[in-house]
Amino acid sequence: MHSESPTIAKNSSLQHNSRDFSSKGTRPEFICGVVEGFYGRPWTLEQRKHLFARLNHLNLNTYVYAPKDDLKHRPQWRIPYNEEEAG
Repeated sequence: MHSESPTIAKNSSLQHNSRDFSSKGTRPEFICGVVEGFYGRPWTLEQRKHLFARLNHLNLNTYVYAPKDDLKHRPQWRIPYNEEEAG
């Protein structure tokens, strides 16, 4: 049985420290956030606004809209969202 911890190994290229940053002192971009991807009733505009405020507060940088019931994610994927749909 393999008993190694699921943490990143010390020699992993995914682990960074202050010496790994560029000369500008910036960190590598790390994508972290929320995927709205499920079957059923989508979130309301108010729920999304609340989520975006929380994402910002938690320093998360990604939101992916991907509900499974949205026809424009499956059979109508070539049809762009209009301004009203895009919010």
